[in-house]
Amino acid sequence: MDVPVAANILGTLGAVCWSIQLIPQIIVNYRRHNATGLQPSMMMLWAWAGVPLGVYNIVKEFNIALRIQPQILTLLSLVTWIQCYYYERKWSVYRSLLVVVPIAAVMGGIQASLIIALRIAKSRSLEWPLILMASLSAALLAAGVLTHYWDIWKHRTVRGISFLFVAIDAAGDVFSLVSVFFQPELDVLGIVIYATEFVLWCGVFACGGYYNLLPWVRKSRMAIAGLCTVVFLILVFWGAIHGSYGVSQYYSFSTTSSFRPVSVDPEGKTTQDLCATFPKHLLQTIQPVLKMGHADTKERLDAQFDSVSACFGKDELLVISDLDESVHDHQAIDVLADLPAIYYHDNPDFVNYMWQKEMRANGTLDVDLEATARIQGWRMDKFKFLPMIERAWKMKPNKDFYFFFETDTYVFWDNAFRFLQTFDPDAPLYMGSPSPGTHDVKQDIKTWFANGGPGFVLSRGAMRALLVRKTTPYGQYVEPPATEKWLPMLRDDCCGDSVTGWALWNVSVPLRGYWPLFNPHPLHSIPFSDKYWCQPVMTLHKSSPKDMVDVWRWEFAQRQLGRPLLYSDVWKFHHPGDREVAENWDNGKWDFTVAPPEAKIDSFEACGKYCKDSSDCLQYNWRGRDEKKCVTSKSFRVGEPRQPEKIIEPEVKDDKGNVIPPPPDRQDRWVDFKSGWLTERIEQWRSNRNCSEVQWVGPSTKRIF
Repeated sequence: MDVPVAANILGTLGAVCWSIQLIPQIIVNYRRHNATGLQPSMMMLWAWAGVPLGVYNIVKEFNIALRIQPQILTLLSLVTWIQCYYYERKWSVYRSLLVVVPIAAVMGGIQASLIIALRIAKSRSLEWPLILMASLSAALLAAGVLTHYWDIWKHRTVRGISFLFVAIDAAGDVFSLVSVFFQPELDVLGIVIYATEFVLWCGVFACGGYYNLLPWVRKSRMAIAGLCTVVFLILVFWGAIHGSYGVSQYYSFSTTSSFRPVSVDPEGKTTQDLCATFPKHLLQTIQPVLKMGHADTKERLDAQFDSVSACFGKDELLVISDLDESVHDHQAIDVLADLPAIYYHDNPDFVNYMWQKEMRANGTLDVDLEATARIQGWRMDKFKFLPMIERAWKMKPNKDFYFFFETDTYVFWDNAFRFLQTFDPDAPLYMGSPSPGTHDVKQDIKTWFANGGPGFVLSRGAMRALLVRKTTPYGQYVEPPATEKWLPMLRDDCCGDSVTGWALWNVSVPLRGYWPLFNPHPLHSIPFSDKYWCQPVMTLHKSSPKDMVDVWRWEFAQRQLGRPLLYSDVWKFHHPGDREVAENWDNGKWDFTVAPPEAKIDSFEACGKYCKDSSDCLQYNWRGRDEKKCVTSKSFRVGEPRQPEKIIEPEVKDDKGNVIPPPPDRQDRWVDFKSGWLTERIEQWRSNRNCSEVQWVGPSTKRIF
């Protein structure tokens, strides 16, 4: 996604200030025909600072203003530096040019070389070289300013430096500093860099006030304006730190629904009537891919094809499975049949696949229910991911985006279409809910993969990067397809989505995490809070079959033309927090606290009082009988029925690791569940959050489920 508008504007203003800051100094030097007091070491340090800063801004692909600004900084710093020698040491123009031009050429050559090197490092997901460039630039700029502190201490006055130059530079620091607070993720390094230089300039202003203010006031009324500028900059900086400017951590996109009509009352409507509103034309560029297994229950499959996949025709939805069969008028494709035959015998998990194929051939599959039940279909699931991606590209090549989901995934298609319209499909994009993946030993970096359950998206650019194969000059492949390449890893890894993430990482396509848009929670377990309220909801995972069908019909009446469906809208489906108490009910543990033993809570009522006494508690759950545990939460959700359960006691082992059998007279212990919600507090919480701004989150693997 793009940088938020506010951050872009403020960053550009900062770049403009830093581009023109030295012009007043150059003019002052020219008019005075001297540069007395101006430190040439500062100007040379600043000229060199522009080199790593330019590398950083260009490799990070910032906007044009930020890419050009370091070059202007270096150029003007060199001009100011040579003025010091031209005026103070009486160098000729010829000698000045003879010295400064080679220096500029060397700087340009170094910058170009570093740009090439760091782009290669970035393509391999190495971040520390870029951080080094930013830190080096900041250190050189700060060192340059500190040279003036030595001159101030030595001469007890601020001399040679233009206060207008200082004010413009400080303004650039402030604009850039405030822009950081508008970013979707807080850039701590940026805050340190901008704040450090701003503080140094404030020190120069303070010294100027102490040593130069009174004489300057007598000579020029501009001092008042300069003082007002300093006060203004300090107030802006203070406001940014204390959040008084309504700084946003989210993107605000203007999106439009493609459903026509946008909203319809589902009452009395057939599935065909509702699907008539579905924007089928978008399927020319967005390919839905459903992953299932023959072992999926009929209830789950019926729910999927009566809701999320209900509007797709036979040629619009790809159904990937472990068995060729017809499912709800769609042809499921056995992608495991694409694997090399030798792999079936080398991998013990494929025993289940071979059994299934054999039973299908002899007519006993789903007839001999006991034998069919022994097939562990879930063991085959991890092998479908990479073949699924390859088959999707083979059958539906060059689509803008490929949306992969599972039979228990609920997809809000209107929001998904809105989301994807904000991206360039030729950029290598891999998007989903982040989960920690394989550790990259070579780079000592933790990698991430998209959890398959909430669904994930690959752009055309990412598909090409993953599936491209090296060839000889004659066009002959010299490496295997992606699936065969990563099959050895699949043998020992638990999960296909994990290996898929690792395979993409190795072709320089890291995961862009978009939780909570991609949501691992089912509908009844959404923990409504500030993390799940004003954000658009795009997928859910493991919702009950009934909820999937019901929310699909409900969704048709909720759509709005210019506003996506938010979590706050989804709250209206189940209304968690409307009732105060529920017996034999578990409203879950999320963002929770377990009351400590010293609280001495021994009843559901005492647990409720403990929650009320905690200002941020919104719901509580009493786990009674023998467990006697009070769980409170800062979020609120529906939860689900839960009958009393026998507590599973931990095993006790002796010094040799042998399990000690429990005493024969040990009584079973039980726990029951009772849930409560602070309805008035929840209502107040909701009324304070009207979601005037749609909070489209930016990519992050720090903000995770």
